[in-house]
Amino acid sequence: MKYQVQYRAPSPPPPGVTRTPEEIEAELKKIEAEYEKLALVFFELPQDIMWTDPPVICQWQEQRKLWTSNYVNDYKFNEDKLTIQFRTGVLWPIGIATLRYGNMPYQGWDVRPDPNGKGVIITVTGVCITVTWVCIGNTVKLKWIANATTSALKQHFNKPYSVKKMIQIMREAACDFFPDFDGHSHVEGSCPKEWVAERHNYHAMAFLSRAYNFQWSRWNVGAGSRNIILQLREAGKFQLLHVTPQKATVLKCNELSSEFTTDPAIGMQFYPDLFTLNMSYGSVDARRTTFNMKYRLVETDLVVFVKMSAIAQQESLIKESLFHFIKKNVPRADLSVIDDIVLSYVISILEIASQDSCFDVEGFIEFMSAYIPEFEQINTEVVCAWVLELEAEISRRDESDTNSTHDDSAGSDKISLTLLNLSDMLPPVSKANRSHSNSESSECAERRPPIEATYTEEYADQCRVLTEMFPNTCAMEIKHCVSIACGDPERAAATLLHRREQGQALSAAALHSAAKQPLCDDHEIKNRIIARYSYVDKDAETKEHKPLAPKIEPKKMVRYRDNKIVSLKGERYTEVPKSGIDEEHLKKPKKQHCP
Repeated sequence: MKYQVQYRAPSPPPPGVTRTPEEIEAELKKIEAEYEKLALVFFELPQDIMWTDPPVICQWQEQRKLWTSNYVNDYKFNEDKLTIQFRTGVLWPIGIATLRYGNMPYQGWDVRPDPNGKGVIITVTGVCITVTWVCIGNTVKLKWIANATTSALKQHFNKPYSVKKMIQIMREAACDFFPDFDGHSHVEGSCPKEWVAERHNYHAMAFLSRAYNFQWSRWNVGAGSRNIILQLREAGKFQLLHVTPQKATVLKCNELSSEFTTDPAIGMQFYPDLFTLNMSYGSVDARRTTFNMKYRLVETDLVVFVKMSAIAQQESLIKESLFHFIKKNVPRADLSVIDDIVLSYVISILEIASQDSCFDVEGFIEFMSAYIPEFEQINTEVVCAWVLELEAEISRRDESDTNSTHDDSAGSDKISLTLLNLSDMLPPVSKANRSHSNSESSECAERRPPIEATYTEEYADQCRVLTEMFPNTCAMEIKHCVSIACGDPERAAATLLHRREQGQALSAAALHSAAKQPLCDDHEIKNRIIARYSYVDKDAETKEHKPLAPKIEPKKMVRYRDNKIVSLKGERYTEVPKSGIDEEHLKKPKKQHCP
């Protein structure tokens, strides 16, 4: 059955035009008569979608291959019951659309350590709702959604997902907090930052996320693209942090100041980035927590911060594959024009291709042709095959990395720049109880293996090179720095110089004194001290205390004043013999007082 009635309701009159009630009533009747010719459609919206804004009704026009709303009239949306009613003049397929960036720009965000675990809590406040995640290892959990209009995503609360899967789940529920690289172009009131500096700062924040509480700042929007303003604190009040591509500084002003100034705080030195600032400005606990961060948690935080999927971790592979593809199909292409914007666009295309193989390949070719004009000559099928092949390769690498390493492995997940204690560097010794003797140290020295035997000879050549560069440095310090640098001589030399400047370098005297430490634990030392210097009466519990009875009756103490015993309160006491005057008699006054 062919049914098509195109009707558009008249627009309201311009301001200032007055109409009589009769004219208004006549126009309403005319509109109602036209509405009677249209089909009435009524349906309820699904509860698994977050309807923060009234949805848009559109219909698929097969001839033009597009969605249109030209035939939709008398649209009514009930926000409480989540129902839609409208009239249409065609019986075409109906679609429901919602604004993707309805929660943009962000109204606020907060990153803080999880007080009840080893993760990081990330809270983002959008225009309509507030979402809270918990990052633990290489997974992220959806903790809470405030001001939710439906029960969508509740079945995913406290369930671990990868960042890529979490993005897919939230986008399917129309709760998109992860915009693409060009999301700022679709949102008013945003202030995009320089991409390289922003990403580097996100990486530093990921390293420090277990030591500091980061929060948004109202001064960031008007700071410009080369200035990042945020708040941070370790304990106490928030301080403003100013990050540029050249340096990171803690400012004198704060969030509540009436004016914003870039004057640094008193005593603030030059630090090239946030991570270096923490190494000198942060407390000992903050530095220790930073060095104990696990790589997977850092990468998870970084991916959430940059609002991309896990494909962003494979930038080097994507860049290499893109250059190889361009050189293969366009041999004379100038690869110097490929910048970070192109790379981020390719990453977004790969992200779309991972979810749907029918991506916009024509738009991708058009975008690349703006940088390399010869790119439009490449066949569409060749470009599509390359994108899908690259996406499959990245997915295989992610799966192999996940299966080969575990989150609880201490060797690969922890940053190896931690300062080890001397007792940890020395070989383990037995802590069994031993009798004290003068030859104890010599016996232990015979039992203890050589210090060099505890280290592998894998980096012998690198240690020899560093020994020639630093002849006065202890061999243990050289081996420690080489092991930190994983055999890289340049990195090992830089680590050695840094430890020297901070006063953390090992010396022969320190190793010698550490080797002569007593080999008994605190419990054994305590027992020795008690056995040598203290006395414990073991028979005290078996003894019975029997106090002796007094031989004479205790003397009675009474008060006196002016050498006479009285019944009033006195200042001193004296003895009264048994043959003394009766106390009751003394209490009576000498003279009777008349009323």
